[in-house]
Amino acid sequence: MVKSKYQLKIHEVFTNTMMNILVSAVAGSGKSTTLIQLLELCRGTVIFMAFNKSIVEELQQKTGYDKDSVRVQICTFHSLGMRSL
Repeated sequence: MVKSKYQLKIHEVFTNTMMNILVSAVAGSGKSTTLIQLLELCRGTVIFMAFNKSIVEELQQKTGYDKDSVRVQICTFHSLGMRSL
């Protein structure tokens, strides 16, 4: 897959800095695809946040990580908050 100049910059910042990254882009621009690619570069435990359950289910399917995964937790903001309580 050919990466856009924006995706390349996101990858560069992710791999070469400790900076937080805010990605703001239109639907269909490749945000989820880019994040899934970055997920493979992560070490240790990762929390992948989504706004609703249907997005969580889609990401679980795309990444191969299910709700029982120890390494990667994909959840909604609400479900993470409820687990914290």
